[in-house]
This record gives sequence, C-alpha cells and structure tokens, in this order.
Amino acid sequence: MLTNDKNLSNWVIRSAEDWLLPVYEQMKQTLTAKSVLHVDETYAQIIKRSAIIYIHCRLKRNQLKAMNNTSISTN
Repeated sequence: MLTNDKNLSNWVIRSAEDWLLPVYEQMKQTLTAKSVLHVDETYAQIIKRSAIIYIHCRLKRNQLKAMNNTSISTN
C-alpha cells in the first residue's frame, strides 16, 4: 500500500484526536482533582538517548500535612 506524507500526517492527527485525547483528558481531570499536585522531573537514558521522565503524585491537603509531620530516618 502506497501513501503520501499528507495521508500519514492526517492518520497520526486523527489517531491522536480519537484515541489519545480522551486519555489525556481523563489524566488531567484525575491529576487536578486534588488540592496538591507534586511533579518530579527525573533524567534517564532510554535506548541510548537522554529522556526526561515526569512523575506525578496527587495528594489531599491532610495527606500532605501527615507526611510533613512524619519524621524520616536515613539509617
């Protein structure tokens, strides 16, 4: 099957709109549903290329307060 760049581009755009946009919207709704959102940026090497991995954690304020009141031992 032969195709051109315009068709391939349209397929990628359509796939993103139909399949990835709903996933993005659900993730956005879930992450912003709590009062505190923590994001950690970690650098890693994946398949011989540098990459940035973002870790998201959502907490309620009372969970954050409990974490701040907990002492952490490094031993």
